[in-house]
Amino acid sequence: MFLPYRLGLGDVDLAVVSHRTPDGASKSSRKSPTTPSHSKSSSSTCRLVVPGQIRQQHFVTRLGHGEDQRIYVVPNADALRGRPLWLRAEQVNGRRVLNYHWTVEE
Repeated sequence: MFLPYRLGLGDVDLAVVSHRTPDGASKSSRKSPTTPSHSKSSSSTCRLVVPGQIRQQHFVTRLGHGEDQRIYVVPNADALRGRPLWLRAEQVNGRRVLNYHWTVEE
């Protein structure tokens, strides 16, 4: 029997919503919601890795309870159809790393 499982402490999550804009770009919104059990403020570096392009990077400082949202815009989304994208959030002065992989839809 296969059962779903989740690794980590469960107090910080990483979610990505992506859509195509009218000018042909891919606009991805990264949300990092935290639960009430996430009592400490933390900082992280978030990088969007797109094959063949320069990485986009955001610094998130003092993320406490609540939600942080950042927007990444990648031009020429048509050229990326079927290709994998990778978002990586690394905690500053910590050991936590959150990864999110998805494929650009047709």
